[in-house]
Amino acid sequence: MWYMFCGSWGVFADVFHAFCCYLRTLKNRIQSSPEAAQKASSIPLLLCHGKADDVVLYKHGERSADALKANGFSNVLFKSYNSLGHYTVPEEMEEVCKWLTANLELGTSSS
Repeated sequence: MWYMFCGSWGVFADVFHAFCCYLRTLKNRIQSSPEAAQKASSIPLLLCHGKADDVVLYKHGERSADALKANGFSNVLFKSYNSLGHYTVPEEMEEVCKWLTANLELGTSSS
């Protein structure tokens, strides 16, 4: 889920436009540098979004995940929640914690 600390669609549109512009710049950098492409493809990203979100429409969450994948980020996981609006629920937080634990290797011992 995107947490937008704003109260208007105008601000959301501005943020979304800035995100798209940033992705274009990032795409150019990734395409021009094998090292950047390798880093982008290995960064794990988790996007969570509720299908009942009436502040940031679900399709924008899907488009964000698709845009990241199209720009070289191949390790993107998009999780959707059927009845979730523009807030969070324990199920989502449990999945975020599991994802963080797995991706930050928090569950492994260093002995």
